Amino acid sequence: MQYCVPRVKSKNKYKFFKIFILFVLVVLLIFVVFMGFYLNSKRNRIFKEKTYYFVCAQKSKGIKELENMQDGVKDLGGAGKIYKKDNYNYLMIYVYDDGEFANSVVLQNKEVYANGIVLELKTNKINSKTKKLISSNDTYYKYVKKLNNDVENILKLSLNYLSGNINENSMCSKILTIKFELDDLNDLFKNEKFDEEKICNHIKNYINLEILYFASFFDNFIGSEKKSSILCEFAINLTLLYIDFFNNL
Repeated sequence: MQYCVPRVKSKNKYKFFKIFILFVLVVLLIFVVFMGFYLNSKRNRIFKEKTYYFVCAQKSKGIKELENMQDGVKDLGGAGKIYKKDNYNYLMIYVYDDGEFANSVVLQNKEVYANGIVLELKTNKINSKTKKLISSNDTYYKYVKKLNNDVENILKLSLNYLSGNINENSMCSKILTIKFELDDLNDLFKNEKFDEEKICNHIKNYINLEILYFASFFDNFIGSEKKSSILCEFAINLTLLYIDFFNNL
């Protein structure tokens, strides 16, 4: 009997060890699968449909009425940009990524803009083939991710400036950094060759257009007496570019 006891213990230890190893392997497998899903989800986040809410002073089927209101909107710090959608023209003031907040802004300004409304514009769902083409090319992916970040950052910066939370120098310095990063990315497209000509040309066109918007902002903002209006128009133009980029992929 003395010889049997240690043998049983040894077998039990061996059995426990195998179970422990199996448990560790299962945990590792679950972790790898989870991380795979997480990273894939994180990478695809930039392709998700988004809705933006444009606060407008008025909408009209004719354009003359809105043109007569433009200077007044700009004097009050709004963009004063006229945008056409579904046979209607909209006189835009500013843009938000929060619909509830945008509607509250319209209500708060009913005394100034009695016919104020919110225009919702959204990006279309991107097909799997296009997602795969962009995700598999680091340079394509970098720009699409950057365009997402640029819109987010410009909206945040402009709101902070309009709210008085940051000064002009701080805001312009951060916007200039965003532009320099865009210039560097543009150089990548000039120096690399790509197989997917359609997507490549599409991205190049929008990079150039985005660069023009940044240049126009700095040209008009510095020394202007209507800085808030120019900033609001810049934020709107960049957001519309973002929507147009995705809806024409």
